[in-house]
Amino acid sequence: MKHTLRLAVFALSLGAVMAATAAPQVSSPPASTASMGKADRTAPDPQQQIARLTKQLDLSPDQVAKITPILQDRQQRVAALRSDASLKPADRKAQMLALMESSGSQLNAVLTPDQRQKFAQWKQDAKQRRQDAKAGNAPSKAGGN
Repeated sequence: MKHTLRLAVFALSLGAVMAATAAPQVSSPPASTASMGKADRTAPDPQQQIARLTKQLDLSPDQVAKITPILQDRQQRVAALRSDASLKPADRKAQMLALMESSGSQLNAVLTPDQRQKFAQWKQDAKQRRQDAKAGNAPSKAGGN
């Protein structure tokens, strides 16, 4: 269970990291978006995620070709879950975690051991930045992109 939760956090972290890195390219959301929950946010574009992963992990063209459909499928499934009004929030969350775990496992299967290690560190750093931001600490620009 602990591994499943870590993998789910990893997958969600990936989405958050990708969204944060894509922010300068996207126009500012309306002020009302601030009151929306996580389920109302748009997932980052798979192509932006691939570009970021390629830069951070030095993905080969073969890896890009394998990872792109994984991220595209995940984006479609996340959108479907978010728009399914018949789901209870707890059920939506459980399905989202299972989806993130599955896509995270698929993604890890494509990475080399060194890339997995770099990716794990990258996710951990992103998690720490989110926790710092949640605690009200100013995010540090040092070492960032």
